Amino acid sequence: MNPGYMKWDRGDRRKVGRLALYHRKARRGDDEDGFSLMELSIVVLLISILLVIATLSYANASSNTRMSGAKKQIESAISRAKTAARQQNATYQLIFYTNENVANANSFEFRRNVKGPDGSWTMTPVDESVSGEKVSKSGDNTYIRVMEGVKITGCNEIPGDVIIVNFRPSGTTMSVYGTGGSGGPASQPVTINIATGGLTGSVVINSLGGTRIN
Repeated sequence: MNPGYMKWDRGDRRKVGRLALYHRKARRGDDEDGFSLMELSIVVLLISILLVIATLSYANASSNTRMSGAKKQIESAISRAKTAARQQNATYQLIFYTNENVANANSFEFRRNVKGPDGSWTMTPVDESVSGEKVSKSGDNTYIRVMEGVKITGCNEIPGDVIIVNFRPSGTTMSVYGTGGSGGPASQPVTINIATGGLTGSVVINSLGGTRIN
């Protein structure tokens, strides 16, 4: 018999097979112990994308909330001025100050036509603010800030940084028109434009004091 030849029985072959299987499992286990640099990079990239999407979604939702709140606030102010003018049978003014107005940017105030002791009529500041509105005082004037983060950008029909909406009752009817801070021709309708976070909107006031939200 050739001395270099070894005869393996079935038991030896089984032992060798089990040993080879053990080594294959060990190598596979080493490969699965952790993530590769490529895998980690992909995970970090996916997390970053999800964070960006979540941030944009939150910003858009916040802008929509502010825009909706500002429109409702302006619509409520118009309703208050119209109701007060009817109840007191006196002309009311709702004065809007745009973002370009240095002293009272992005705010509005109410004024009422009051007859003085000498018989003359004067538009006098009145406080028609409601709970929850941010208010600042200057002398007799009460300035109400539109919702935080929202700008009053102007009016389609009236140039300048002051927009005056007049509510003049006459019996059972109401005449509503706009003028500028320095006078000028009356305008009907009056469009108050607002903006926040890349969104724009408007509140349109018609000649009877009705509103349309855009």
